[in-house]
Amino acid sequence: MKLLKKFGLALFSMMLFCGISATAFASTADVHADAYVDDNNSDIVASMKSRDGEEHSFRIYATYYDHRGRQVGRNKIEDDSLVTSREVTWCNIRDWDRVNVLMFCDGELMKNKDIKRLAFDDNGVYMTCYVDDDNNITAKMNFERKGDTNYKVKLVCKDQNGNEVYSDVNKDTSSGEVTIDWTLIPKNWKSATLQYRIDGELYTLGLTKVNK
Repeated sequence: MKLLKKFGLALFSMMLFCGISATAFASTADVHADAYVDDNNSDIVASMKSRDGEEHSFRIYATYYDHRGRQVGRNKIEDDSLVTSREVTWCNIRDWDRVNVLMFCDGELMKNKDIKRLAFDDNGVYMTCYVDDDNNITAKMNFERKGDTNYKVKLVCKDQNGNEVYSDVNKDTSSGEVTIDWTLIPKNWKSATLQYRIDGELYTLGLTKVNK
């Protein structure tokens, strides 16, 4: 009889434990969460959406780092109002190379994602480009190797039909950081190609204008 009681108690405890575990697992919200860098190679877009039709509180944090790993900015949404979806576009951080995005639903971490900006980091030379909030184009280079470096950057912009609407070439010699801003580009440009020629080596990056 004692053995039967012990068996019954053990079975009850197991059922209780399994019930608690199942409840804890079932309480996890069915939510789609994702973040990415837009085609302008600048904006971070983060979105969370309920797939179970229920309302939830969503929090999103983005921490930005430059190509040396130094923190250069942070964005966040801490609105705990209950909604079925939330989407945000952040475009106020300029000189980032990598961003870490944390996305929470009802206090539970749903997504931890690192996003890299499109760039070349090769042989002591860092190169990137992006479109700012006014649809101007910026090219950045950082020469960390010893001595001067000869560079030439060619920008070609095309409209939605593939016709060239703007081109420009900027060349010089530098041993540090270089920033080139193009602010007189025609408003009807849609895509851009930047060719970096660094001491004879050719690198190409592409951009797309994002309508805002």
